[in-house]
Amino acid sequence: MQWTAFYTQVFEFLEKQQLPPEEETILNSLSTQDKHWDWFKKACRHKTDEYEWFFLMAEDKPQGVCVIFHPKASKLSTGDIFYIEYLAVAPWNRDSLLNNRAFKGVGTLLLKCAITYATETLKLQPGFSLHALEQAEGYYLHIGMIHLSSEDKHDLKFFEMEADTAQKMVSTT
Repeated sequence: MQWTAFYTQVFEFLEKQQLPPEEETILNSLSTQDKHWDWFKKACRHKTDEYEWFFLMAEDKPQGVCVIFHPKASKLSTGDIFYIEYLAVAPWNRDSLLNNRAFKGVGTLLLKCAITYATETLKLQPGFSLHALEQAEGYYLHIGMIHLSSEDKHDLKFFEMEADTAQKMVSTT
């Protein structure tokens, strides 16, 4: 996959450099917590009717992907929402100390698309939940999600977005 090739190039480049003492800061800025994800295996495992896949394609390559599971009972209200199994933007769309994003807003656009699909096509109430990678926790808080520590698993924090916040997110351009 192109994402793996990108990471390989970056790490080969870093290996050849004489990195300053703040090398750990540079590596941490790369947001690589999901680099081990095997998308082929995920596609084989998440292919039943309860899963929907969303891709954002540009310049003949995937810029981001979102996989949702439905229905999922809301923890904040009555009714069903969807659960995000995976949300990832391509590594070249992430700011780091080595590069600027090629495209901004990929994750947000995928979320808006998933919310619209879930409410209009699946007839779920607006809102969704997920377990977040540490690197994404700040983003989820920024977009108005609520952390429910009672639902955390292992080192992944559980977040849910309420219906009114989801509706506002979809309506903004």
